[in-house]
Amino acid sequence: MLFFVILFACVDLLLNGRGDGTIETLIPTFTDYIFYLFAGKTKFVPMPGVYFDFPALWTLFLALCFYLTLPYPLRELTGVGKNILLRTQSRSGWYLSKCIWVICCIALVFCMLFGVAALFTLLTGGSFTDTVSARAAQIAAVDGFFTTLDTPDFGRYLLLPPLMLIALSLWQLTLSLLLRPVVSFLLSVAELLAAAFYMNRFIPGNYLMFLRAEPFETGGMNLPESCLLALGLALSAVIAGVLLFRRYDILPKE
Repeated sequence: MLFFVILFACVDLLLNGRGDGTIETLIPTFTDYIFYLFAGKTKFVPMPGVYFDFPALWTLFLALCFYLTLPYPLRELTGVGKNILLRTQSRSGWYLSKCIWVICCIALVFCMLFGVAALFTLLTGGSFTDTVSARAAQIAAVDGFFTTLDTPDFGRYLLLPPLMLIALSLWQLTLSLLLRPVVSFLLSVAELLAAAFYMNRFIPGNYLMFLRAEPFETGGMNLPESCLLALGLALSAVIAGVLLFRRYDILPKE
């Protein structure tokens, strides 16, 4: 399913970038394809006659990523995982292995994303640059007056989505120890919805939107601070999860 969402995003950018005689056809760069999927929305300012444009593609992709990492870790405790845990007598080691599994899942998703983006770039004659085209930004922002300049050196921002997504997925795993996994998943999705409506540094989902980053939003998310926040969230999630799992009841609940 994630593959088809990525495929749809690439095709959608190509279709929206078609020229009409007055506007030249967009040939997206490698960075444009990834930017388009993680563009999100610019800061929403409620005004009369202005309606909120929900970032459906962004939300769907991230919700599927959260769901991908949701069921396996704790479900394994009902099967062979319990035997491994009892045999090794290392709760910390077992839980850390599940954290590594979450990280690997997200890494594979981004390898797939970069692979599809590279394939589209080759097939359409695009360039492998770290520049986001002004036209791609306009399409993503649904605003023809959003920007008239290309954004060079944007490639370094491509590091932020996987880091923040790993951090939030690790917190989802940690919360699933306290709550039912489905509740943990719903909280992850709710956080995405809150981020879509409100630009706030205390809502981590904002750091998954490229249109909320400094190059596109005045006072937007700063890359070094954002990466440090993602690493801090990931580390705190692992520590909290290990401490919780040491006291977690692995016996079946009645």
